[in-house]
Amino acid sequence: MLSLLLDYVKLYSVTPQHKCTYPKHYWTQVGATRLSAEICGYSSYTNVQCEVLARNDAGDGDVIESNAIRTSCTASTAPRSIDFDSQSTEVDEGRIRLRYIIRWQAPTTVNCGSISHYEMRFPASTSPIITTTSTVTTVYTDGNELVTFWVRAVNNAGLTSEPEIKTITTDIIAPQLAPSSLTLQTTNNVDCILVSWQPPEYLNGPLTSYEVEVCGVTGLEVVQCQVLAKNSGGSSDIATMEILPKCAAPKLPDDLTQFIVAETYTLENSTEERIRLKLEIPTEYLSINCNSLDTLEYRLTPDSAYTANGEYIYNVSVETQLNINVRAVNNGGWESDVAVAVRTDKLIPTLSQCDEPPTVDNAELIGDSDVRLLGLVVTHSCKKGFVKTQGESLICQLVDDAAAWVGEETVCDQSESSGIQGNLVYIVGLGVPLALALLALLIMACTCTCKVSRRKKKKTPTPQLHQMLSSTWVTSPRPSQLTRSLITQLCQGSSR
Repeated sequence: MLSLLLDYVKLYSVTPQHKCTYPKHYWTQVGATRLSAEICGYSSYTNVQCEVLARNDAGDGDVIESNAIRTSCTASTAPRSIDFDSQSTEVDEGRIRLRYIIRWQAPTTVNCGSISHYEMRFPASTSPIITTTSTVTTVYTDGNELVTFWVRAVNNAGLTSEPEIKTITTDIIAPQLAPSSLTLQTTNNVDCILVSWQPPEYLNGPLTSYEVEVCGVTGLEVVQCQVLAKNSGGSSDIATMEILPKCAAPKLPDDLTQFIVAETYTLENSTEERIRLKLEIPTEYLSINCNSLDTLEYRLTPDSAYTANGEYIYNVSVETQLNINVRAVNNGGWESDVAVAVRTDKLIPTLSQCDEPPTVDNAELIGDSDVRLLGLVVTHSCKKGFVKTQGESLICQLVDDAAAWVGEETVCDQSESSGIQGNLVYIVGLGVPLALALLALLIMACTCTCKVSRRKKKKTPTPQLHQMLSSTWVTSPRPSQLTRSLITQLCQGSSR
């Protein structure tokens, strides 16, 4: 709206007229006594030029006034067409978040010289105002959130438009950060622990499940628990915590009969046969479930006293049914008491020890042959000059309820590299004086034998030589056919 003030000399019987030329107006007549006129219909921030002249009955006078003016600024129209574009995920504020590029269009009508900037609010219409001169901005948000983008234009006169608003629900993404407040607690049940937690800080969508992994729930072993949250967008980070549970009762082997050693003996001054037995459980076969084992003992009847593990109980009757109680106590005070029923006549053929390992020719036993418990492995090593052609090791195992050595027995055969050199080395190895004596004896024997051969045309040595050589072979620590062959070769060489 334009208010036009017509300021000129007042004339009687004169009818003033005016016209404004933008966009185009025709002359408009006003009363002769008026000095101003209000003209409406012009746009904001528009240049308008006005002219005023006087008219009477005789006709139009000259233009009294000609002037131009610009109409006032008003607020622009609102920005248009907000669009959430180019969704992606990026790390922001230490976690995975959704990244949106938001675009919009400038107002259709500025109603002033220009748009100086835009004012935005995000993620709610009540959020603090952020200014920008662009029609594009980047925002970050969590998943499955109802967010609002609010924007309005500000022109160069400082006048603000109505806001343009768009609201969306963001996509679901995996929960961010691990479940919080993870706690582990021991319970009265030593085989159990109580695990508790709180949801992750940023769910990013309805949770579908939790996954809990617990490892190693046994007495006095560190238990590690892991918890993660899941939704349709994926899995959260893992929360991990460790705890040392309370001690638990020791765990004894399932089959205790393999550790019962039974032997028969005869009472002094009697022919009556009795049995002595002992329970001998190696500690490696126990799960102590605490720091240490305080007690491991056994007894044959509920009324008898306990005997320590590894010690004998004597004077046990033959063909008697026994209910052996085995008791284990650890330093935490936890106790296990297990009963095993056996007959003494069944124990004898089921001894827990093997016989002496078999003897192998030309070989030596490696290991302690006095300890022959089940599971023991023994090996034979061939002596010098012999090689192993069969077998590796033997193991003590139960075979048809009896302890026996299982495996292929070792065989040591003479090495192909041993021969005359080996026998010569052996002779020298007897000692320098004895070796020289033997060599002199050989030479004398050959000389005598060869002389007899020339006289009697026989190749056999004299009876005395036979006796001497036989005595030498018998008393020699290791006589061999090759030694005899060597003597024959030396003699034949001398006869030639």
